[in-house]
Amino acid sequence: MSDSETARQLPKFPWDYDVPSNAFWNSLDHDIARAFLSCYTESEISQMIFDESLAHEGKLQVLRLIVVQTLDARIKKVAPALLSDVDHVCWSKLKMALGALEHALGNVNVDEAITREIYQNGPNGGKDMSALYRLSGLFEETGRYSEAEVAA
Repeated sequence: MSDSETARQLPKFPWDYDVPSNAFWNSLDHDIARAFLSCYTESEISQMIFDESLAHEGKLQVLRLIVVQTLDARIKKVAPALLSDVDHVCWSKLKMALGALEHALGNVNVDEAITREIYQNGPNGGKDMSALYRLSGLFEETGRYSEAEVAA
């Protein structure tokens, strides 16, 4: 059984999102799929068309494009205010999903930059501790153990 199939069978938490079981989603890492799906309502997702014939990287690119377009549209909607100030939860979810997709596409440096941005712009003007945890994991993954120890 794959990690994705195992994850689909685990108990659900209130913040979990069901990942559809079809040819588009089954080949994607469960955490990446959840990160993407958590950014949208069921109604928004039902209106999206996902090409099941795409190769793995193509699927990631499509999801990345959707997240970027959503983020851009929501930033423009609240301008000149900052989306991170107006709707921090939405901004953070979109940024986390974008970072996860960049990472899956091999752009670890881009993921790190996004994660640092999330960390620096936590809720209520503070730091985002979830982003710090993710950042320390990125340091560990890239062999920067002393940075990971300091960050954690």
